[in-house]
Amino acid sequence: MDHSEEYEDLSRRSVLRTGAAVGIGALGLGAVGVGAADSAVAAPAPPGSAAPDSWKGPGDRITFEPQDFEALDIALHVVPDLRICALAVKLARAEKVRYPITDPTPLVKLLPRSRFVAVGHDITETAIRAHLPAELFPIRHEGELAERVYIALLRCRAGTAAAARAGKLR
Repeated sequence: MDHSEEYEDLSRRSVLRTGAAVGIGALGLGAVGVGAADSAVAAPAPPGSAAPDSWKGPGDRITFEPQDFEALDIALHVVPDLRICALAVKLARAEKVRYPITDPTPLVKLLPRSRFVAVGHDITETAIRAHLPAELFPIRHEGELAERVYIALLRCRAGTAAAARAGKLR
């Protein structure tokens, strides 16, 4: 099943939201099988009025401790793109990236080399700049960094799927 339209819609909703940082969870993804209180989609707050952790969405009630690393590692195998998101946060911490990030340049500098292949993605400066357009900035904190990297990965997959449908990839 092709999900490229859903991915583009996810990207568009994330970009078009108000100034409040609303995470992937708050957009309604991953709400299957949870209680009604947890699956409610929060309405965006007016610009500048969101609580600092509002980007986390409804999943923030589930917490983990360091001894839960193996359980988290198992879950990351279900959605491997999240490993790249975590790696981006890890690299940003190691390089002491300053927030807000206002353009892709600091993220390009995080690449361990000019071309990095991971989880089926060919991550290059060109790819970063193509899939992290100006409307995804500023990135104000690590949570938004992980979110925006995930959106970029979804945009990349959607673009690849569209190119394949158009016969440009074999």
